[in-house]
Amino acid sequence: MIKLIVFDLDGVLIDSKQNMLISWKKTCLKHNINVPFNNYYNNIGIPFVKILEKLNIFHKHKIIESTYKKESIKNFQCIKFYYDVKNVLLQLNKKGILLSILTSKDRERTIKIASKLNINFNSINSPNKKFRGKPSGDQLLNAISSANVDLNEAIYVGDTNIDHQTAKKAKVKYVH
Repeated sequence: MIKLIVFDLDGVLIDSKQNMLISWKKTCLKHNINVPFNNYYNNIGIPFVKILEKLNIFHKHKIIESTYKKESIKNFQCIKFYYDVKNVLLQLNKKGILLSILTSKDRERTIKIASKLNINFNSINSPNKKFRGKPSGDQLLNAISSANVDLNEAIYVGDTNIDHQTAKKAKVKYVH
């Protein structure tokens, strides 16, 4: 029996592609980066700094990430919850199923987005120094541990190959 559902955020609970597009373009303009949005977007799911490295950007990671976050927050109105997400999450809560979020988005923006749902999430898991980011299973295993459920009582819902790899490494059921 499933007791915990862990959701990825972008592409699962929210449509944030327009926000990402605007934020990436403004970040590139400010830092004189010549990398098309599609190249950036094709790497979504891993921590931001890892994306920069995959794009052969090896300098000013913290400054670039800070710019991107500021631009993203400025354009939060572009982020939309998918149809009926809140209702589905409320129904799951009513059935006693614990809910968590596992995302590569930073904690500050994740909490700001999640707070708009008024849902009691068991945990919100974002990149941090204690646990490796996706595709490592560390954060997913932490979410399951904090819910005090067995691995076979949890499921991870994602939308990318990175999410699938994360679940596989943690040996957790996955829904795409």
